[in-house]
Amino acid sequence: MTPIAHTALRPESTNLNLLTPVIITLVLLMASLSWNCTSGRYVDRGSSRTRSNSKKSDAMSVKKYFDNIGEASYYGNEFDGRTTSSGEEFSQDSLTAAHLTLPFNTRIKVTNLKNNKSVIVRINDRPPQDFKRVLDLSRRAAQELDMIRDGIAAVRFEVIK
Repeated sequence: MTPIAHTALRPESTNLNLLTPVIITLVLLMASLSWNCTSGRYVDRGSSRTRSNSKKSDAMSVKKYFDNIGEASYYGNEFDGRTTSSGEEFSQDSLTAAHLTLPFNTRIKVTNLKNNKSVIVRINDRPPQDFKRVLDLSRRAAQELDMIRDGIAAVRFEVIK
């Protein structure tokens, strides 16, 4: 009986040379994922996800991730008295706004970039999911920003509390 040649153990007869880069890539990917999982914690803030260190306050964490520039509009008169997403009654005479992801009761400073006027509003509503602007303001907030005539204004907003 002749011995069986173990060809599977010979490098020239296997695809080991082709698998080496794949194996190295997988090992590096797994190491990267495990490092990212231990380098902080994710805090769920309603429908948004922000990254936070446990030593920072929640307001500072939200502020870091929400400092935006975009277009704002204001609610029409037909929304006065309707229930907002937060459950309270909408009043066009209050200083409130709708934002897609900021937590309810977050206070933000909104500045009209055309005239540099600003106002502090409280988030109490959500606009429709297909909303193309960053904010939908109450009529009183729009008046403070002097944007009633234009209807839409370029604004910058930052979380203050």
